[in-house]
Amino acid sequence: RLGVSTLLGTDQRAAEEMLRSRGFNPGLLQIMALGDSPVRAQALRSGVVEAVSISSPFDLMLKNMGYNVLAGPQDIQFALPTSGLAVTSRLLQERPQLVKQALRALLKAHRFIFENRRETLQVMMRWLEQSPEMAERYYGLALISLSKDGEITDTEWERLTEKRRPLEEVRDFSLLREAQRELGLR
Repeated sequence: RLGVSTLLGTDQRAAEEMLRSRGFNPGLLQIMALGDSPVRAQALRSGVVEAVSISSPFDLMLKNMGYNVLAGPQDIQFALPTSGLAVTSRLLQERPQLVKQALRALLKAHRFIFENRRETLQVMMRWLEQSPEMAERYYGLALISLSKDGEITDTEWERLTEKRRPLEEVRDFSLLREAQRELGLR
């Protein structure tokens, strides 16, 4: 039994890909939606599940308690974003500038994270109240899942989606590409 936050969520997809990279067949697992990380950690500790998909700082906490880390983002051979920006078609039509501003802000944040390691670690330690060890580890993992240009390839997108619909029906990179051009990323 594998504990995840929500069924078919990004943490389940990530766990399945990580386990697959280590030779496990995720299809043999019983998936249990358990909610937030502290609940998943407790479920593992109490024996409700045998494994959990969990992020920092809970992964280190469990490791320090003697649990084994089977795999991590570094074990996957392709980008596996853990988040994205989803908006309604209505918002895209009625307020495209707002969406583009949000995309520009995300791209600037990603650029800052990639180009300013020391400053990013300081922010992580101060704002997220992480230890230097935790910030260092999480920073390395963040670089694996963040996209420098905000895009995801067709192959990566298809790995993350359950329903098979034409990609042009479920994503629109036009405003992202405008933001990329404005920031000199294209």
